[in-house]
Amino acid sequence: MDLRPINPYYKKATEGSSPKSQRVALKSAAYTYPYVWILPVTDRAQADIERAIFLCAHSWQELTAEQQEEYLAGLKGCINHSDLMRIENDIQILLDVLEISSASHVESVPEFPKENYFEDLRANVTLIRQGYHVHTDTPQVPVLPYNIWQKYNDLERILADVYEVINAQFHYYAGEEIFAGDDTGLLL
Repeated sequence: MDLRPINPYYKKATEGSSPKSQRVALKSAAYTYPYVWILPVTDRAQADIERAIFLCAHSWQELTAEQQEEYLAGLKGCINHSDLMRIENDIQILLDVLEISSASHVESVPEFPKENYFEDLRANVTLIRQGYHVHTDTPQVPVLPYNIWQKYNDLERILADVYEVINAQFHYYAGEEIFAGDDTGLLL
């Protein structure tokens, strides 16, 4: 599923620009949205952690070719920069779709995150969870610190559930068609 912001012409208003100049600019420019939904990882388990610990405890030369390939493919039992980039990407999409005025770190995920980064992450996930409907079994936003795999599963499950509800409602109301005509706008 590829969920773009529901209104493809939605852009956050910039200071000093008039609504008319924004409409003219948006009509003449082709729509592009830089982010694509990346499937969240919600099925981490203790076995993944133990496997990562095992692989990290050995030197590179001690690992077999299969173990080296597994290590390079990315270990589900480790949270690394690419995991945080995936989470921030999905947060940015949901912030845009729900029109929540908050900033994600999608363009600036720190290589070595500090406490304030995780506070921002938690605040954004909280805004997203509160900003739309969720399933009855959607977990609550976990409290800091994010130092166990269950908390990352919960964070990504919240994002996945909100995305699923939005996508289901979008298809219910609009089907696969976004536009009613060339310039008439959204069906929603």
